[in-house]
Amino acid sequence: MTQQCSTFVQTSVQAGLVAISLLFGTMLANADVKVVSIRRAFDQADLVLVVQVYDKENLIDSDTECGVRYYGKILSRLKGEYATKAKFIFGRYPGLTPGFKYLLFLKYVAEPDQEFERIAAENPQLGKPSIAEREKVLELIRCKGTVPGYTFDSTVAWRIDQKSIRVSGIRPIELMDQEIPYSSNEPLEWEVQTDQLFSYLRKLGLSQHRRR
Repeated sequence: MTQQCSTFVQTSVQAGLVAISLLFGTMLANADVKVVSIRRAFDQADLVLVVQVYDKENLIDSDTECGVRYYGKILSRLKGEYATKAKFIFGRYPGLTPGFKYLLFLKYVAEPDQEFERIAAENPQLGKPSIAEREKVLELIRCKGTVPGYTFDSTVAWRIDQKSIRVSGIRPIELMDQEIPYSSNEPLEWEVQTDQLFSYLRKLGLSQHRRR
């Protein structure tokens, strides 16, 4: 990672920081424990799926790692429509391991500018890049065809272990408010029964459908 960062910083501080954000889903300056809303993640997602990941591919553009492409099979759909369950390709953050199944909240990114503006809005300290810097970042966002395509929210990407999901490193509002039952033996470690979390998500889906 150090070599990768230095390569970017030599070219542009702004482009380098954006590249880090692309790879890790957040800026390093925002490394504090996050308070997140499962409801908000559900509302903002185009797809909420249980996916069995069976392969992944680390993507490199111009000698720089720009993301990960995953190959999986959809096991269950909790929100949205997708044409086939045979093969599901998505990106872009590291952290998912082939052989395991995950609950994922995914957004379809149609244009690289869409992702660029999201990063800029979340990280105003970056300032405004030059036209040349912006073009370099947009190419990294495209990342060998990752955009256009589905990208999962790395903050709320959880591995499913048999009948439970372990949530760690964040503070989910719905668990703190006890909207969803959980057990916890350590700070920032939450264990939720899969069927209870899925029931909550399905209720969100019904509520969202009624609002339309």
